[in-house]
Amino acid sequence: MASVNVLIYYGGYVVVAEGRVGYSIPATRPMRISRSITYSQLIYDVQRMLAINPQEFHIKLSTKYSYNMMASYIEEHVHITDDDSLQFMLDLPTLDCLYLYVETLPVDDDVAHDDDPQSFIPIITQGFRTMAVDDEAGTSTYHDWDHYISSATEEPIAWGSTVGTRSLFQEYHGEYNTFDANVQEPDDLFGDSAQNVTSSEHSTEGSDSDENVDEMRTPTSNEPTGSHMPYDPIMREVPQFMNTVLDEQVPDSYGLPSGGRTSFYDPGRPKLSTKMVFKTKKELIAAVKDFSIRVARREYMVVQSSPTIWKVKCKNMSGGGYCGWGLRACLKQNTGYFMITKYGGDHTCISNQVGIDHHNLDVNTIASSLLGIVRCDPAYEIKYVRENIKEKYGYDISYGKAWKGLKRAVEIVYGTWESSVAMLPKYMGALSKYNPGTIIEWKHLRPNEQPHKTLNFVFWAFKPCIDGFEHCRQIISVDGTHLYTKYKHKLLIAVTLDANNQVLPLAFALVDEETYESWHWFLHNIAVHVTKGRRGVCLISDRHMGISSAVQALPDFQPPRGVHRFCLRHVCSNFNSRFKNTHLKDLCWEAGTQHQISKFNSVMEAIKSINVVAFNYLTNIPKEKWSMCHDGGWRRGVMTTNMSECINGVLKGARRLPVTAIVELTFQRCVQYYMVRRTRSETMLGKRQPWTDYAFQKFDTWSRKAVEHRVVKFDNRDMTASVATGARPGRQNHVQAVNISTRDCTCGKWTIVGIPCSHVICATKWFGLDPAQLVQPWFSVTAYVSTYDGRFYPVHDEQYWDEPTFRLQHNTARRERRRAGRDRTTRYRNEMDQSSSRQRQIRR
Repeated sequence: MASVNVLIYYGGYVVVAEGRVGYSIPATRPMRISRSITYSQLIYDVQRMLAINPQEFHIKLSTKYSYNMMASYIEEHVHITDDDSLQFMLDLPTLDCLYLYVETLPVDDDVAHDDDPQSFIPIITQGFRTMAVDDEAGTSTYHDWDHYISSATEEPIAWGSTVGTRSLFQEYHGEYNTFDANVQEPDDLFGDSAQNVTSSEHSTEGSDSDENVDEMRTPTSNEPTGSHMPYDPIMREVPQFMNTVLDEQVPDSYGLPSGGRTSFYDPGRPKLSTKMVFKTKKELIAAVKDFSIRVARREYMVVQSSPTIWKVKCKNMSGGGYCGWGLRACLKQNTGYFMITKYGGDHTCISNQVGIDHHNLDVNTIASSLLGIVRCDPAYEIKYVRENIKEKYGYDISYGKAWKGLKRAVEIVYGTWESSVAMLPKYMGALSKYNPGTIIEWKHLRPNEQPHKTLNFVFWAFKPCIDGFEHCRQIISVDGTHLYTKYKHKLLIAVTLDANNQVLPLAFALVDEETYESWHWFLHNIAVHVTKGRRGVCLISDRHMGISSAVQALPDFQPPRGVHRFCLRHVCSNFNSRFKNTHLKDLCWEAGTQHQISKFNSVMEAIKSINVVAFNYLTNIPKEKWSMCHDGGWRRGVMTTNMSECINGVLKGARRLPVTAIVELTFQRCVQYYMVRRTRSETMLGKRQPWTDYAFQKFDTWSRKAVEHRVVKFDNRDMTASVATGARPGRQNHVQAVNISTRDCTCGKWTIVGIPCSHVICATKWFGLDPAQLVQPWFSVTAYVSTYDGRFYPVHDEQYWDEPTFRLQHNTARRERRRAGRDRTTRYRNEMDQSSSRQRQIRR
């Protein structure tokens, strides 16, 4: 290819974290360059594209270099300084798009200031005396900015330059804007949509909008939308459909021409003064809020607010009268900028703000400080929000304000539930387009409804996970979990265990409730798309009536093709809820985990001697459903649904997100699992391990015990032996019968777990056999490697997505009626929620 596509990133800062390189804001402009372009020509083209005056500013270029190392995808930040470094990138055979990061520096200030606490961040110059634009003749001319601002001041202005650096406030908000009054900016990179318009000079804001700081306002249709969040090094950049814009802007006034008599607000050195200029009214409000909260530590009230005038004064009383502090700003019609025309200077009142809540520390300000945190940690809790605000601003905010701020931040980053549902068909289509084999099934509330379908059920599963299941133990654990949204929905999950005993997600579904209909639909899709008629599958779940009834109608999970088993932990929990006796509960667990029928009967007799009713309760449950020794080896030693509940814990943070973000998070988590475990499997393969670490540790433990055993008698013809265990304090000697030809030992462990027990290991030496050959193949490193051999592919930007074949809307009837006050948990707590120390006592 003679040319290459280039995306120019400018006005933000480069983010390098965890082997990934990104940028704090979306790409500014696209362009196409020749692969034979020189470094000087590229510099010229970029300066011309961004309208940068080379006489006052020069630019530095960098990009990211991607490569694979030890099956891991790595990105490095590379600086382009000459023709050689440029050609190195352009000559890469896999390069289809060059991500070009542009940094501007004044000609006389090439180095970051040493006294800047964040001087390691590249300085981004935002103020220009002149800016280059293309005229109709196609040549580059430079236009003086003096006449744009001079009319707004009473005295002539000597223009200078302003250097902007990233502040703590901007660390999470990440907005810097370049300003060009003569060049028409496209709505997006390719001119196809208007979702990236991010500024509005003439903002209509009523006088009460600043006083009711706790009001949760939804942006209107004519308000701009776009992304101001920093790049997330773990998950891909949040799609445009999940983005909205805060009511307030970053509290700075960079991006405007600067002059000797014109000042700008710098959040790093917060100070207000007359003739301070702001591009929009929202930036003005944000700056005054920032100053009042962090520096003045006083509250202000809005006196007048209109599209052209904004006036505030101090709320505190002093000596029977109002404080003398006040501020008035107006819109200069000839420039379109807001300027502070009157300013009262320092406050004359005594501050009474000593760590208590601040009226102007509103929901939007709190949300702005949480954006980066929420993107990295969707499970961020309210108590940490309050601690964060206390540390950053020095105020103790109320629980309600913290909740609203966190909720607003989540909506900014991930979108609202309603918008997310509307976008779900389009995102699902893109997911299946760029990851062929992805399974997506819909069940609408009213299938024939037009023109919009109403969301009822949706099922999704990823091809690498489905293919990986073929190399795992044939067990599937299913569970359901609540979503913390204003609409009542449940997330159903199906998982399995790989060769290293790690959880592998198989399928997900969003349903309205856990009912027979929803579970039957979910399990039917698992049978069709995951197990695919495979025999020998064991389904493990709790004793939910909807699951039990659905399984009865599905032959894939009924003998002889498969079986359904109960989670022993839930059986014990229900047992304890009925009889309120922890000793009986411990005996129930002991009975269910026994490998030998004789020991099971002994424990059951102990239960009967304590409480006959409890004994009858357990005997009424089919023994093969909850007892390991009666299972017949179907469970492969897995007694609980802890593996599916483990995924519930991993996705706990996602349960407050809208549906499309939940789907994307499940996709990203699966990608992470495959990246990490593929590397681990290749390490095991490089060591020439026959089995995984999990199997090796269990085999090694039983090998140590085998030293204590002795073979009493054996038969070479049938390969049978009688093995006596060694004497241990408090335990009697036992004799176990081993039959290697039928792969059986009377202790039951070999059959149940699939790894030779200590008795088998001891007996094999008498037959000249290698016990390692008797380990089940699903524990081999080869199976582990094959499980994670599948490939995931990144989902392209939204502009490349296909339009869906139908429109989707949420079911308004599912909205949950909430009572006043804090949300109550929707989960009933029981003894399964007890401390880990109690759990350890039970397992002993």
